[in-house]
Amino acid sequence: METDDKKARLREIEEDIAGLRREFPDRTDDPQDYGDAGAALTQRQEISAQLEALATERDRLKEELGLD
Repeated sequence: METDDKKARLREIEEDIAGLRREFPDRTDDPQDYGDAGAALTQRQEISAQLEALATERDRLKEELGLD
């Protein structure tokens, strides 16, 4: 991957991370039924996994580009 491609991918990753953080559901202390609570937990877990994968790729690209 060329330097320009890496920089472009890094920008995409940063945008994706920002978008996922906006989608991350807030925890609530309000009563919920088990279905809603389970769905919210699953969504938080899936988004967390995606954020972790993107952060790992971002860190690798930054290291390769000498930005960190």
